[in-house]
Parts: sequence; C-alpha cells; structure tokens
Amino acid sequence: MRENGTYEDGYAAAVSEKGTYESGYAAALEENGSYEEGYDRGYAEGRAEGYEAGRAEGYEEGQPPAASGSGAAAEQQTVWVSRYLGRRYHSTPDCSRVIDPVQITLEEAEREGYSRCSRCCGEE
Repeated sequence: MRENGTYEDGYAAAVSEKGTYESGYAAALEENGSYEEGYDRGYAEGRAEGYEAGRAEGYEEGQPPAASGSGAAAEQQTVWVSRYLGRRYHSTPDCSRVIDPVQITLEEAEREGYSRCSRCCGEE
C-alpha cells in the first residue's frame, strides 16, 4: 500500500488529472450538443446524402425511378414469399397466408417454382 497509496489517493489523483464524470459530461455537451441535437443533425445529414444519391441515380421525389434505356426494360414487379415455408408468392406482405415475408421479384419467384396466392393475387 505504501508504493501505490490508498484508493482515496488514487481517486483524488484521477479527479485532479481528468476531472469528474459531471465535468466531462458538461464538456461533451458543450462541444457536441445534446443527444437530441446530435440525432437531428445526423438525420438531416443522412437524409441530404440519400436524397442526393437518389437524384444521381435518376429518382425524383415522390416518383418511381426513371426507366433507363429505350423503355424496353419493364419495371420489375416485386412479390413476397414466406421465408421458410410455402410455395406461393403474395402481392402484399400483409396477406394472412404469408409468414415472415421476404420481398423478391416476380421473375425470381416464378423461376424458383412459386405460384400465385389465390387470396391476395386473385385467380389466373
């Protein structure tokens, strides 16, 4: 104990060197702002970056993506399938017959052998 001192001595030395939790917290708030301010700042930055990336890809706000090429490329229709069970695809993830839905393209569903759900996709 003589070499290292007591707990109280170590604590007092640490506080004098680094300050208290409260003083560190106050300094962090002063430098970075509150949690809410940081959240709002991060949300705004992420939204702006996503918006710019979308515009660069050809998306317009509130509009589906612009078709590329001569228009021959049709929009790929998406459907939902049950993650682990079933062999039907669904037009909505809310269909009572789909469990733990996963979104895939209609082309992919048909290629994998899925057939349409008579409840949400209607009869052929």
